[in-house]
Amino acid sequence: MPHLRDYVRTLAAQRWLLVAAVLAGALLGLAWQQRQWPLYRAEATLLLQSGAGAALSEDYAMLLQRQHLAATYAQLLSDWPVAEDAAHSLGLAGSDAWADFGVRIRVEPVRDTSLLRLSVDSYDPNLAWDIARTLPEAFARLQAQAQAQRSAALQRSFDAQMQAAADDVAATQRSLAQVAPSAADSAEARRLQQALQRDRLTFDLLLRSREQARVALLTPAGLMVISPPRRPHAPLPTLSPALAGLIGMTAGLLLALAVVLLLHQLDDTIRRLDDLQAALDIPALAALAALDGESPAQRVVMLHAPLSPAAEGYRVLRTNLQFSAVARPLHTLLITSAGPAEGKSTTAANLALALAQAGRRVILVDADLRRPSQHRLFGKPNNLGLSAALLHPTRPLPDFVCESGVSGLGLLLAGPLPPNPAELLASRRMQQIVADLAAAADVVIFDTPPTLIAADALILAAQMDGTILVTDQGRTRRVLAQQALARLVAVRARLLGAVLNRDASQRGYDSPVYAEAPAPALTSPARRRLWWRIKPVV
Repeated sequence: MPHLRDYVRTLAAQRWLLVAAVLAGALLGLAWQQRQWPLYRAEATLLLQSGAGAALSEDYAMLLQRQHLAATYAQLLSDWPVAEDAAHSLGLAGSDAWADFGVRIRVEPVRDTSLLRLSVDSYDPNLAWDIARTLPEAFARLQAQAQAQRSAALQRSFDAQMQAAADDVAATQRSLAQVAPSAADSAEARRLQQALQRDRLTFDLLLRSREQARVALLTPAGLMVISPPRRPHAPLPTLSPALAGLIGMTAGLLLALAVVLLLHQLDDTIRRLDDLQAALDIPALAALAALDGESPAQRVVMLHAPLSPAAEGYRVLRTNLQFSAVARPLHTLLITSAGPAEGKSTTAANLALALAQAGRRVILVDADLRRPSQHRLFGKPNNLGLSAALLHPTRPLPDFVCESGVSGLGLLLAGPLPPNPAELLASRRMQQIVADLAAAADVVIFDTPPTLIAADALILAAQMDGTILVTDQGRTRRVLAQQALARLVAVRARLLGAVLNRDASQRGYDSPVYAEAPAPALTSPARRRLWWRIKPVV
């Protein structure tokens, strides 16, 4: 689970990104503020009139009805047909031309009233005033046209119905006139008289309805301007440059924080010793500081910066390994990693030097026959080494071991790269070399290829007394480290623990490192004899 200090470290690591985002936001805010044209606003207040007149005192139900009608009129007043009619009345081609002048129209009902507030914004104060004056007029014209069309359609409908009713009355009268006087009281005569009364009643109802509709259409609901717009003289207040810059800085900072924290949340790399131990469930032996410098020689800090915090990290690793070897002697040690460029070769070289400086007799073997690097770290030619020893079993092993320049440390470099490194490392000759080296020194360290890249490390791990998995802070993903660990467990490698390389938190550690007394080397007579055979070359 992420800790607060992890987020703090992430933000500290991305501080320049945050600063750049703040500056970019401030510049964008200022640029946006400078590009804003002054806006002028013309406002008018309109009153919704009912069909019976402009009554200002009504019951609650009527007031609610008029409020809904006001919201409807507000939408219609700002719709495109009204805007097009107003634009044409102003001599413009259409409302699309208003975009060049920043025209923005808003119509809002005033709450709990029958009022509408019309506001028009524009870069041109005269245009804003003209539009505010013309929109109610254009709305009235369009409403009158629509009302006339509805009136004509309704009149035609009533005329047709009244004509049909009049025809029914005439037909009934003719039928009634044809009834014989002697049959005036007959059932047929009574039926025709009743039908004639219904037809006349229908005709009278249609006549009254047409008159009522005509009166209603003559006095429609409308909008009355009760507060005409004034010509604007001063622009609307805008953001000051300071406020625009502050808003831009805040937006940039918040955006950068969101991006950094999101990336941190999605990051599944190992960043702390706690993460390392929780992900792999093996001991975390040491956290090694990031090394200053890029040259191979600068990475060998045990030689060139023995009093640095980085060198102290390798001494801590050496001490923890010594405690790990209390129950079982540690003569052969394999160092590998999950992927490339995670610092396994640098760790192997500095650990070998730390053990040699403590008085141990150490041989460092570059068993990476694919991409060897120990010869570059120690500045040695790579023309003779492990590959030659594997291909020439009759030659004595000390012939392939070269001196390192440090007392107690011998180097068995990789040598020329063979075409089949995995087969050579799995051969009986390699098993014999491992046994001879273990007999010649107190500790033999094998630098192998990454576990997930090649099978070389897995082949040798089963023969070693211990294995260390190197991880790189912020680079090694948890799932890849777990896959590498699973492969080592599958070959029954003895896992001593893992190392966190390039730990940024170790840079702040700057206590002095004191010289240590070399530990006595406990070697068997056979090992001592083989060591002295190698010593003249070392």
